[in-house]
Amino acid sequence: MNRKQVRSPGIALIMALSVIMLLSVALMKSFENRTIETLHLENSLQRFQAETLSRSVLRAILVGLKRYGLLALFKNQQRWKGFPVPLNETQYFQIEAIESMDHRFNLNRRYRIEDDNPWPTVFHNIINSFPDVEYETFETIQLYSALNDWTDQNKEQDIESNDNYEEYQEANPQFEVKNRHFDRLSELKLIPSFHDTKFTPTLFEKWFRIYPIDEKDSEKIAIDLNLATLDDSGDSSSDIRQFLSMFKDVDKKYPKIYENIDDIVKILSDRDEELASDEEAEANFLKPTPRFEDPDAWKKALDDYNLKQTLTANEIELFSTQTHLLAIRFSLTVTNTTVFTKAVVRVNYTNPKKLDIAGFEILELTMK
Repeated sequence: MNRKQVRSPGIALIMALSVIMLLSVALMKSFENRTIETLHLENSLQRFQAETLSRSVLRAILVGLKRYGLLALFKNQQRWKGFPVPLNETQYFQIEAIESMDHRFNLNRRYRIEDDNPWPTVFHNIINSFPDVEYETFETIQLYSALNDWTDQNKEQDIESNDNYEEYQEANPQFEVKNRHFDRLSELKLIPSFHDTKFTPTLFEKWFRIYPIDEKDSEKIAIDLNLATLDDSGDSSSDIRQFLSMFKDVDKKYPKIYENIDDIVKILSDRDEELASDEEAEANFLKPTPRFEDPDAWKKALDDYNLKQTLTANEIELFSTQTHLLAIRFSLTVTNTTVFTKAVVRVNYTNPKKLDIAGFEILELTMK
């Protein structure tokens, strides 16, 4: 018998087994790819559901705010803040914070250093309120100048500082500024002058905003008397004290407000005691009584405590009975996917002096 004829069946068998093995590997790879595709589709579906539901939750929050008012929500934070709210067995959302932003420093403004301008000093106080930060005046002026470079509409060197010029030639890699307003607060970290690790996104969100209270006045700033906290807790000062501390050593336009912080706090705390003694008002938690219904009521209180004549008109305008800008943060989970939502909304009122809400305008919406 020919030797080649004996070997042929063995070779054919080996080749057949090899082909079967290759086909098996390809088939297993196909199943593996299909499994990955299925998981990807499941995650994409969960992400889509989470984002869609997040928009619905935001809408529901705004409907609730319009119906019950900001004060009811802020007075009852212990009932909703940080608590998971189930939608079904695999879906729930959790509100992290709803905060007034009016008392934060607007970064989209005209930056100038003039004898009658109080804002460089206010900005200096804000920066030095950051933990472990002790900047000299010339250092905060450089930051102020860098902000001007970022937001102005030209390519000219900023005249307030010789270090923060438009081209930033000393930066590596070379850096050029935006020459437009901030679209996101996170843009601060793109500016070399703000690369200091002590400057964190959390601090930026606490002290700054990029939307104006009043479209006609980018510098306007005010704290809502009805929503501001009075009690110091842990290492955190109350909203009122933190806000008014921004005006320390500000001699221009706001010369008296800082030295009268304790008197301002006393007016508000006395008012809180008065409201707490009203059993009917205390029982109606869905319709709480505000500290002050309108600016006229606040001015009357200042007059009663002999402060109206002490403070300047600019200082009295630092206080408001309305909030115009709200920051809303919440998360929503669908099975294994969680979406974190941040929204900034403008509050529109039925009357400039009343607390009834006409509606909202969503200025910013981000989901991560």
